[in-house]
Parts: sequence; structure tokens; C-alpha cells
Amino acid sequence: MTKRDTPTDPTRAKRAMRRTWNSAVVVLVVLLLAALVVLLAQCSSSGTGASVSPTTPSTAATAVASSGSTTLLVWGDCRPWDTGATAISPAFAHVVPEIAAAHADRNLALGDYVHPGPGDSADTLNAMYDAFFAAYDKVKTPTIWVVGNHEVVSDEARAAYAKRIGVPDYYVASDGPIHVIVLSTVEHGLYAHIGFYGEGDSRNSPQADWLVTQLKDLARSDPGGWVVVAEHHPIADPYSGDPYHDSAEQKATEALFAEYGVDLVANGDYHSYRRHEQPGNPIYLTQGTAGAPPYSVDRVPLDPYDAKAVSDVFGYTLLTLDKTGLHGVTYEASPSSPSDWTFKAIDAFDVADLTARSQ
Repeated sequence: MTKRDTPTDPTRAKRAMRRTWNSAVVVLVVLLLAALVVLLAQCSSSGTGASVSPTTPSTAATAVASSGSTTLLVWGDCRPWDTGATAISPAFAHVVPEIAAAHADRNLALGDYVHPGPGDSADTLNAMYDAFFAAYDKVKTPTIWVVGNHEVVSDEARAAYAKRIGVPDYYVASDGPIHVIVLSTVEHGLYAHIGFYGEGDSRNSPQADWLVTQLKDLARSDPGGWVVVAEHHPIADPYSGDPYHDSAEQKATEALFAEYGVDLVANGDYHSYRRHEQPGNPIYLTQGTAGAPPYSVDRVPLDPYDAKAVSDVFGYTLLTLDKTGLHGVTYEASPSSPSDWTFKAIDAFDVADLTARSQ
């Protein structure tokens, strides 16, 4: 018998079997991962069958992102008009294709995505989020989420938000030179507040002390960066008789933001658009027009520093950072009929770089 005809020894046979087994395991793992990806994609797009008629994206929305720039699209308050509704707002059905067509690098959502009642079950809450994500699945770029008051009307609602949105209530989202500090104005015991009394004040909430730390860290680590603060309830322009407004916290927080060079503060909650510019302070932007029932601007009396105030509209604001600075354009539609959904630029502004003030 020649060497070629020598039977395979046991060790070589075991090695061959092991290689075959390892290959089979690799193939099985790959197949399982592929199935998981398909399942997750189906879950993220599952809804309640809400009827949504896509809106043809406007020319403005499709041409906003230019090469060499960074874009951040700001929108808020898309909730359905009726408490307990498990279908999206008809207005949001027109706004969300505009958000998707803008292809912003990131989207900043300012709260109030669903409209639960305090007694709604977990199943009903899941149906609300299913409908929301079935529509929002058109948006393929990342979203920075802010918690709104309608997300926390009950412990069940708060748990549903945590499960379906899945981000902390307050955190920092940084992408290049734009840093977004997300605040929660609905922490337990601090409705419409953040609990800030002053830098180093022992009465401060944990979030308030955390905020000061983030502002200091950003001023030190990226003094040339742009700082945006996002929250649901507004600091500037509270409406007359607002039972939750705290003028002392407003003054303290405005002073803090000015000291550390915050460039823009964005909030939702009021279903209108407003740009507040006071010398030596950040721009305060109310953007709550993504689909919830509009509020009249009369609800929030104009003051001398309000540069623009518009109601009965639906839309969003696009921020673009290029080599000349940070610029904002607000696109809104004011439909006079169900078929009249033309989004037009109704406001344009430049954001002054206030970082130098902190140095």
C-alpha cells in the first residue's frame, strides 16, 4: 500500500470534522443575524393601518442640504388632536414627508409625539407609537428625542416612552461642531421646570447640576463649537397666567445660558412658531408646528424681543452650519383647503456665535 493509499489517521479526521462543524456554525449565525435584521425592520415600520397620503416634497425641502455643510432639522408637537387617538394627526401626515425629504444630518424632535389619556393601557400606548413610527419611518436620518408632557401623563405612558423611544430624559448629542444638550422639563416633581436656582446652589436638582457641568465641559473642550439647548417647555415667552412658570428660574437659566455661550434654545409645547432675540442672549426658538392643533400667538403676548411670531401653520425649522456660520430657515404651510399643502420659507435668521462670551 502506498503512502497515498494509507487510511486517514484519527487526528486528521477529527480536525476535518471540526472544520466542517465550525463552517456550519458560521453559516447558521449569519442566517440568524439576517433573519433578525429583517424582523427588526418589520417591527420598526409596523403600525395600526393609519391611512396616510404622502405629500410631494417641496422644492425647498429637497434642496436644503448642500455639500460641505451640517444640517439640523427642528420640529415638535406632532401629537394627534384627540386624546387616546391611535392614528397620527392628519397634518403630521403632510409634515413628515417634508422632514424626510430634507435629508438633514440630524433631526431634533421637541416632544409630544402621542396623545394618551391617563388611563390608557399598555396595548393602547403601543398602538399609538406603532402609528407614529409607521409614519416617521420615512425619515432615514438620526433623530435626537426630547420628552414632552404628553409622553408622561401616567406611569404607563412614561414606561411606554422609555421603551419605544429608548433615550435618557436628559443627555448630550454631539455631531461635529454642533452640540445639542437635551433637557427634561417633566422630571418627577418638576413639571415645566428643570430645578435650577443658580450655579452651585444646593437646592439645584441633579439635572440642573448636570447641566452646569455639561456647559463647562463644552466651553473647555470645544470653545469654537455651537451649543443648542433643547427642551419641551419654554424658558422665554411663557404665556400669561401660566401656572407652571417660574420667573426666578427663567432669569437664572437665561443668565446661565448667556454666561456659557449657548447659541440657540429650542422648545416645543406651544403649537405655534416664535423666534425671540434679545441682545446678549441666545436665540429662543419655539417650534411646535408639526401637526398638533395650532395655538394662536395671542396666547403668548408679543414682547419687544420677539422677531417673528406665526400661528395656524404647520412645518419645521432647518439649521445649516457652513463656513459662514449657523443659519436658520423656517418652512411652514398654512392650508386653506385639504389639498393646499405648500410649504414656504416664512422666516430666515442667522445665529450669532456666543461662545466667546464665556471666555
